Amino acid sequence: MKLATLTALKPGTQLTTTSGARVAFNGITTTTGNGRRFQAATVIHPDGAKAILKPASLQLAADPYPVVAGLRPSLEGEGHTITVERADRVTARSRVGRVDDWEALIGCRVVVERQDGRLVKVAHLEPELFGQSAEDAARACASSYGARYIAAG
Repeated sequence: MKLATLTALKPGTQLTTTSGARVAFNGITTTTGNGRRFQAATVIHPDGAKAILKPASLQLAADPYPVVAGLRPSLEGEGHTITVERADRVTARSRVGRVDDWEALIGCRVVVERQDGRLVKVAHLEPELFGQSAEDAARACASSYGARYIAAG
């Protein structure tokens, strides 16, 4: 990845390294090596370890969360399920009057209830969860609804 592309990323953006490790972007730093200075990316591994990597060794990770749709064929025949997906424009717009900037919700993670792959309802949007992750909320919903939580990816 080019340095210019990295500088435009928000902290927390998911990346993969050339070795296939999944990391979160944390920022840009200036470091030295072989007697010269260069800019590199600081990243955080899932276990919390921090690393400094050359931009060329990073690429954007594929997003494991599908966008909300009326039907998810991959879940047909799965019964009552709870998943985490990305909010589309319609889902975000449904929050008009409850939030100041509904368009900012487009792309956020949401907890979705489905029956045999068909959309039943969008139960929660992550920004409305008071700091709880969408995955934790999905697990809690599945438990209370008597449904099965299906992890992304």
